[in-house]
Amino acid sequence: MNSKLFTVGLFAILLIGFASAAFTVSTSSITFTNSASQIITVSNTDSLPLTLVVPSSITVTGENGYSALSNIADNGIVTIAPLSSKQFTITPQSVDFSNFNIGQQYASSLTLTNSNNALDSKTVSVYFTRGSYCQFSDKGSSLVLEDVNIDNSGLYGGDEDNWYPFEPISVDVTIRNRASDRVNDIVVSYGLYNKNTNEFIIEKDMKNFDLNDGDEKTVSFNFSVDPRDLDSSDDPNDYTFYVKAYSDDLGEDQQCTSESRSITIPRDSNFVIIGNFQMSETVQCDETATVSYQVWNIGDTDEQDISLLVDGRGKIPSLKNQKFDIGDLDILDSKKGSFDIEIPKNLTEGNYYLDFKILNEDGTVFENDDGKESTISQLIKVQGNCELPTSVSITANLESDSYAAEASTVKVTVKNTGLGDVVAVVDATNLDSWATLGNVDPKTLTLNPGESGDSVITLTPDAIVSGNKDFKIKVSYGDKITEQTFSINVQPKRSFFGSFSFGSLFGDNWFIWVVAALNIILVLLIVVIAIKIAKK
Repeated sequence: MNSKLFTVGLFAILLIGFASAAFTVSTSSITFTNSASQIITVSNTDSLPLTLVVPSSITVTGENGYSALSNIADNGIVTIAPLSSKQFTITPQSVDFSNFNIGQQYASSLTLTNSNNALDSKTVSVYFTRGSYCQFSDKGSSLVLEDVNIDNSGLYGGDEDNWYPFEPISVDVTIRNRASDRVNDIVVSYGLYNKNTNEFIIEKDMKNFDLNDGDEKTVSFNFSVDPRDLDSSDDPNDYTFYVKAYSDDLGEDQQCTSESRSITIPRDSNFVIIGNFQMSETVQCDETATVSYQVWNIGDTDEQDISLLVDGRGKIPSLKNQKFDIGDLDILDSKKGSFDIEIPKNLTEGNYYLDFKILNEDGTVFENDDGKESTISQLIKVQGNCELPTSVSITANLESDSYAAEASTVKVTVKNTGLGDVVAVVDATNLDSWATLGNVDPKTLTLNPGESGDSVITLTPDAIVSGNKDFKIKVSYGDKITEQTFSINVQPKRSFFGSFSFGSLFGDNWFIWVVAALNIILVLLIVVIAIKIAKK
């Protein structure tokens, strides 16, 4: 008896199943990248009416337990006429896409069931994904990123798409308003995204600004990758750089535009670098300055017996190829260190450079796969309290014989024999008793260390002076004075005839000139006498 009832029941179920209408769904999956509604179409492919069970909503779970709800219009028990279709609208309810990681899919499903046959159902996969840096995907058409220009300093050989840690990165973003109205409170945001961890290792918003219709503005910013934000499990190609511009006035869900760039953070076989300097920008002479630093292993191999070589380029005596032991460093491990710089009191004020080189266990400078050495330079400014030893030497020569009542010139050569620059003022003293001082030209000489300069002193001995006379040549520089006594042999005052001589007139051959003149005079006398005799 029981077996007969079971057979009858099974037949009834099969009969109901065969009597139920068949249906199809227009798609097997839908993906939401923003809050815009999407439509699926259900078609009754049978000559019997289709009674469909439609749920009222779908829930997708995002990060940190966030739930994204989507409502379905015309839910419940829905009848579709034979050989007819019906559309169902699915609308996300104020979904905050910032709760989804960029580029990652979050899945749920929508199941549609034939109410007359529980075994007859269709499942549509439902995905939520954030495919844009904009919170609600790119929205609106007013703002456009006209240009995104990335410039890498190339400190360790990187370029615009390859960024080594600590390399200064500069980005210029040009935003244009191509709408017919003003757009207010525009925010530019940027970030470096790790696809492995689904986290931003760098993210920042820039200041708001407004753009009139048709105008554009370039926003610039600088940053560098901190190795503390990296992990040895990361792949060098795990990173994406994002930039977006949106109107905080209209809302990011109404106006936002974005761009992305794939970025590689190289992991060379063996490479150790130095960064995170801390030191005073300005250091005084006769002080001790402390420099602190951090050494990072950003290569793909654990390293042993690392050392740091520091050189002041021969300008700072206390830093001449100074070597500091670092020790061993695992991948993406770091060590901090510091050292003191003794600034001499006699150092010239100015800018000085410290060269830092990271050496491997063989004592050679680390080099990455592109042949770039782990060498950088750091500026240190020395200013204040500096006292360079200064000194000068004086030599002098009388340029012609000296006579009483006639101007004499003395050429003075001043040489800077010290370590610092000097401004030398030349003068002559102790002349009052026998001469009058004329010009000192030039009176001031500016001399670098080791440099010489000339000045001419003009003086006139008194009319009754003769013999050796002394005076002092004085050179003043800073708060110092160097003097030297110089002696002149003054000859007595000359009369016109007293000063005349054949030698001065005709030189060393004056005797020949005198004989020739006498011969000429003799000839003239003979001619004159001959003429007189002829007239008689």
